[in-house]
Amino acid sequence: MMGRTPDDDPAAVKRLAEPVIMKAVGVEMPKRGLAAAAADAVPDLTLTYFLLLTVGSSAQTVGQFLPSTTSWALPPFVASTQSLEFIEQGALVLDLSAKGEVVWRGVGEAQLKWELDQKQREAIVNEAVQKILERYPPKK
Repeated sequence: MMGRTPDDDPAAVKRLAEPVIMKAVGVEMPKRGLAAAAADAVPDLTLTYFLLLTVGSSAQTVGQFLPSTTSWALPPFVASTQSLEFIEQGALVLDLSAKGEVVWRGVGEAQLKWELDQKQREAIVNEAVQKILERYPPKK
């Protein structure tokens, strides 16, 4: 799912990202005691991923950590923006489902850096999948 610009092509991003995500999951899942089901078998768990790409913002204003009014009801000064930054963000969500119900969800987020080459992006995705799946299985 992409919410950056009207010209975004989710299909093109999927063609680039899906093989990398599936390969990373294929490496990490056996480390957690899970193996891929045979082609003709019904799996105990089903993995679904969601890749969300969007733009966020971060702003700081003068006095943002002060109460909006003082005890005599006059603001100490007019709030004005001192810092404004737009950040392209991405989130990877991994859901494990059993019998149609989500039994575990892991989420990773990062700032997108489009200037990186494909190898560097793959390394970031691999690291994200590894960090997300470090929390599986859940601790009791």
